[in-house]
Amino acid sequence: PVGSGGQSSVSEVLDLWGGNTLDEAVWDIENADMIYHRSIPVGKCTDLTVLSISKRPCANNTSSCPWKDLTSLVPDDLATCNSDGETWLMHERSITADATITRTAWEVIAHQETKCPQPLSEESIRAAVHAMEVYGFVVLKGIFDPESQTLPWGDSFLTDFEAAANILRKRDNVDVVNPGQDGMGDPLNYREMAMREDLRVDLRDGPAIQKSRARDNEKAYKELELEVDPGEDKGPTIVTSAEGSCNGSIRFHSSILRIIRSLFNPHAQEDINEGDGKTKLYSGNFGRWNFGGAGPDGTPQPLRIGQVGSVISLPGSADQAIHADTPHLFEHIDGLPCHYANLFTPGALLRGRYDRDGNFAGDLESGGTAFVYGSHKLSVTAKMTAEESKSGPEKESTLFSAASSVANERAMHVRIVRPSLELGDALIFDCRVLHFGLANCSKVDDSAPPSAGRRPMLYVNMTHSWFHDPKNWDLRKSVFSS
Repeated sequence: PVGSGGQSSVSEVLDLWGGNTLDEAVWDIENADMIYHRSIPVGKCTDLTVLSISKRPCANNTSSCPWKDLTSLVPDDLATCNSDGETWLMHERSITADATITRTAWEVIAHQETKCPQPLSEESIRAAVHAMEVYGFVVLKGIFDPESQTLPWGDSFLTDFEAAANILRKRDNVDVVNPGQDGMGDPLNYREMAMREDLRVDLRDGPAIQKSRARDNEKAYKELELEVDPGEDKGPTIVTSAEGSCNGSIRFHSSILRIIRSLFNPHAQEDINEGDGKTKLYSGNFGRWNFGGAGPDGTPQPLRIGQVGSVISLPGSADQAIHADTPHLFEHIDGLPCHYANLFTPGALLRGRYDRDGNFAGDLESGGTAFVYGSHKLSVTAKMTAEESKSGPEKESTLFSAASSVANERAMHVRIVRPSLELGDALIFDCRVLHFGLANCSKVDDSAPPSAGRRPMLYVNMTHSWFHDPKNWDLRKSVFSS
């Protein structure tokens, strides 16, 4: 840039250079650094300036939730930067970045050479566990290979959903694609499928899904040396710490299992220090000898890994009511270790926004999932839902009926983060954290195929082996069998 010879600020340099061409959804412009500046006295003074601008590790769905205030300033107790003027949008992007684990250069190069995503480094595993403990969720960039892992699963779920919709329309006079029509029955919960709200369904079984399940499980069980018939296995699988992992599987990916084992089985800090001669706390867990256990050796306890399912959001579905998927086990300590986590990964390529250079900028038309970060802690949710007298205007939103006042609702809003996942990304969240599915605003014309705009979000439930989710669909009416 040509200037007066004095050192310019970062914002001035960007303005002179034309920095407004950088998309702030992709580039962290507010934290750009000037790393070199020199004035060269030749003719008119010429300034040579070098800026460092980082690419955001994860984009956000900022076009969703039009009721969310993006320009108000964040309260001091939540601010993530030292400078004044941190807006809600800046705060959301900062939290999302801190809760995202990107691939190292070595992992990216090895992936390109082997055509297979590489396991995360130990440092990345620790960072992922830390994000889960602090925020209640973590985003893992590029952890899966879309072509061989997630897209085939997504196709199976979309195929079975379309088949189920046709069967219910013809057999039961129920239209799950166009609910609320005169003369049509209301959708129910079925053995293979449960309605979350209108145009949002949880699908767990079907003919195409069974084929994908048998294929993937057969390979995984062979690598894990599990004596289970993959064709008959429809429920969760118990995996001990000694049974390893299978990187080709969504359910048993090595990096994800390492994160979950560390998250579910934290050790006291003094127990982590090897060779100090002190008695380890975990050595007192004598009951681990029961039922053929290995004894109190401090190894991670067995996991219960669910089968792959999918929540399918159809065009026109609204923002989901805010909720948590499981209650806290005990209420006397703020922040017991996680015992139930869920894995999300997209099962289809859907329309989003890209900058002029082709970088993904988020804002998926089909939405995603929003999280109230930190709400897996009792104290955070208790504060936001405390009974207080309302002041100011009446609340307009029914989405946040859990918040008991306008002030509490704003406190909840400022904590909302809306990570935008690309194919191959994964998101793990503590099932105690408050969250909700975002509206699917996809525009679909009449000539588009039936699956257009439908968002299959694949999921896997992961718990301690002793925890059992009480939901049981087995006794309900079946869609696919008479």
